[in-house]
Formats: sequence, structure tokens, C-alpha cells
Amino acid sequence: FPPAIWMTKMILGSWTDGLLFLALGAGALGIIGLLSGFLYNRSLLNYNQAGSRATKEKIRYRKGRLQVVLLRRHLGVIFSNPTFMLNSLLTIFVPVLIFVLYNLIGVMDLDTLKSPMLEPFRLYIYTGILLSPSIMGSLSATVISREGRSFWETRVLPISFKDNLKARMNSTLLLTGLGELAVGILALLVIPVGWKGILLAVFATAAGTFALSAVDLIINVQRPMLQWTNPTAAVKNNLNVMLSLASRVVLGALIYGLYRLAELMGFGQDPELHVLLAGIVLLIIWLIARSLLYGPYTEKFRRIEL
Repeated sequence: FPPAIWMTKMILGSWTDGLLFLALGAGALGIIGLLSGFLYNRSLLNYNQAGSRATKEKIRYRKGRLQVVLLRRHLGVIFSNPTFMLNSLLTIFVPVLIFVLYNLIGVMDLDTLKSPMLEPFRLYIYTGILLSPSIMGSLSATVISREGRSFWETRVLPISFKDNLKARMNSTLLLTGLGELAVGILALLVIPVGWKGILLAVFATAAGTFALSAVDLIINVQRPMLQWTNPTAAVKNNLNVMLSLASRVVLGALIYGLYRLAELMGFGQDPELHVLLAGIVLLIIWLIARSLLYGPYTEKFRRIEL
């Protein structure tokens, strides 16, 4: 990795490599400054609805499936706002970036993952990496908050509140699933787990993604937070994100406790059995969260006011 080499030679006294390293840092800071200024100004313009030009276009009516139309709307809320877009994409694809960068700069030796000493833990590692976009991302915890004062739009549409919640859930599942697919393919290149291991990891990951998304959406229904003045407040300075991360800690402690209990009950050290049991536990949690979300919390969602 050239910057690491330049920095090392700079410390050893090379002026040429020192200038190259400083020039690279200054250039990176300059690019970040320009991009952040542009995105910040565009975000303010979009939020205040100022500086936009009026365009005359014919109104076109087109039939479409209800969930697809609602899904496009919720994705549009994210991708039409630079703050929401960057937060969502970086949160989901951070595991992919970490995986690639660690390999490039040599922090993580990928051959180590193929070591026979790690063979009993490969399935655990692969499942954890596959589920990491869902663990690190908490998109459902802010899916209502992101709409802000425009939340009334979906309230007046001729759709059921259950369909409204399903569309929000589906938008999170789509984005998170793309991140999991990308990191799963990359991890599979260096962590040989076999077809059986892949199927078990996918099952546990799917159950975990549905469970965490449902729990996050329940958190957001409980705390909608629609009165914000800056997009950052909706996705960063929001207690819902901390509550979402806290739910991951509790869930992780629960699964680890069950893992230790399985050992005490004589289930042995079979990674495939442990991952299967973890997937079943996550599936049960999803069914419970789903019944709450489309039951009492649907009524609570109906009573949300601006």
C-alpha cells in the first residue's frame, strides 16, 4: 500500500516520500472538504425547497403494484437527500469497506482465515461477517423519522397502515440484503465453509435481518421523532439509533448465553448445530416482533401525529 510505504520512509528521513505522503493527505482533505460542502448545501436546498427551478411536464398516470410503488417512495426519501443516502450506504457497506481496506494495507492477513487452527470457528466468523450490515445498520430505526414533516403524505394515501409498515420494512430489507450479498461473496473468497455452512449462515442471517429490522421499526414507531430541523438529526443525533444498537447487544448476549447452555447440555462443539440453533432463536424473535409490529404497534403507528 503506497501511502504506508511513504509514511514509513518519511519517518526514516526521506523528504521525497514525506512530501508525497503530505500531498496525498492534503489532496484527500481538499476533496473531502469540497464534497462535504457540496452535499451540505444541496441537502439544505432540498430540505428548505429553495433554489429549485420549476419544470413543466405532463402528468403521467401509470399502474403499479402497491408495495413496489411504496418501496420506490421510501427509497426515494433516502436517495433524494445526500445526508440520508451517505448515512445509509456507509452504514450498510462499512463492513465491505473494512474488509477491502484491511486487505490492502495489510492489517488483516486473509491467509490467516484459512489456517487449520481457525477451522472450528470459520462458520461463526462467516456468519458474523454476513450479518454485519444488519448489525451495524439500523435503517428501520429511522425509517419514519427520515420523512419528517412530509410524514403526512403516506397517512392520507388510500392504503392500510399495515401495508405502510410493510413497505418501510421492505426498503430496509432490500438495502441491507444488498450489503449482505456483497460482503458474503467477498468473505466466501477467503473463508471456505462449504455448501452446508453457506446454507446455515444464510438461514441465520435472513432470520437475524428480519428480526433486527422488525425490532428497529418497533423502536421508531414508539419514538417517531418527526420534528427535526436538520437531516443529520434524523439519522445521527437520534436516540433510536442508540436503542437499536443496544438491542443488538442484548440479542448477542442472549445468543451467547444459549450457546453456553447448549454446551452444558452436551450438544458438543458442533458449529453447524450452534448456527442452526441461533437461526431458530432469531426466527422466533422475528415472529414475536412481527406479531407486535402488525398488531398493537400498527394501532400506535395510526395514532402518530405531526
